[in-house]
Amino acid sequence: MDRLPPRPSLPAMLAERLAEEIRDGVWTRVLPGSRVLAGRYGVDRKTCDLALSLLTDRRIISPPSQGKRRRILATSVPQNAPPTGHLLLLHSSHRVLDTNMLDFLWKIAGVWHDHSGEAHFERVDYGRYRNPATRLDGLIERHAATAIFMLMPTWEWTQTAMTRLPTYRSGGDGDRSWPVSCSGYSVEQSVGEAARRLVAAGHKRIIAPVEGGWPKLRATLQQGIAQAFGGRHPVYPGDEMVPEFSESVAEAWQGYWRRSFTRLRPTAIILLQETHLLSLYSYCSAAGIRLPDDLSVILLGQSELLAWLRPKPVMATFPYARSVAHFRHWISAGLRPIGHRMSKLEFSDDGETVGPPPKAGGR
Repeated sequence: MDRLPPRPSLPAMLAERLAEEIRDGVWTRVLPGSRVLAGRYGVDRKTCDLALSLLTDRRIISPPSQGKRRRILATSVPQNAPPTGHLLLLHSSHRVLDTNMLDFLWKIAGVWHDHSGEAHFERVDYGRYRNPATRLDGLIERHAATAIFMLMPTWEWTQTAMTRLPTYRSGGDGDRSWPVSCSGYSVEQSVGEAARRLVAAGHKRIIAPVEGGWPKLRATLQQGIAQAFGGRHPVYPGDEMVPEFSESVAEAWQGYWRRSFTRLRPTAIILLQETHLLSLYSYCSAAGIRLPDDLSVILLGQSELLAWLRPKPVMATFPYARSVAHFRHWISAGLRPIGHRMSKLEFSDDGETVGPPPKAGGR
């Protein structure tokens, strides 16, 4: 079985230890603050804060309150009770998950564990299967799954999963009329907002590269960027507006960047993944392209690690906590369809990678 990640993070392990101690009566009414916990367990306060956040999501302790310690809400944390079901948790084998997504998946697994049973991670190649029925049926049988959670699946995988078991989808493709509960954000609206910010700064040569195997996503990105120009891009036709970078391989992307800059000469780029941003920074450093003097960049994603980059990228944050709450509601509703919960991305105000386009002949 392919599990993700191979071992829990330090905050997840600390959260599990605190949960065990709450169950054993070490902590009763309240937990001490992160400073005290950091000294007790030999970790930093950031790790403690993340562990406490995990326990809050699992409703074991109360949310933070200014000047008050966290109250213990659940003194009997499920441990060895027989599971009532198994969750098959699927994500793409071609996507490198950033820290926020990893944390999100562990929270989903933790919520399921507290309410129902075990969660089993599997990486699948969504784009490889036009008809994923055989592959999906094998995974369901392997894990005796009673429900499915899919992170950014293709249309075909969503359609197949909903005919097998109760299904929850986070992002990806699907029809709103299908009996599948879903949370996520509108890619078209979000890329449109990013493009409008770049247009307001004076840009016209805006592109948004996409990995291969996602034709619907590519069309959605094209529509979003075109909306910022009133429905039609002034420079690029649809395919050039959203160039397809076929292979999800670090070395290949350096070649894709080189060809795109030579052929399209963009002054602004919208990206969807943390790894794509790192790849672009690497290429720009080698090619002598300065951000934002020569190129403006917006990432539709967020990671605390990226704040260490200079210049600091303009990022858009997805409110993962809302998706976790919606998933918990789905469990409480007996895995019956509860509709879609779409959230807006929140764009950062402290990024440094958006500026006016370079003057003609400047790059």
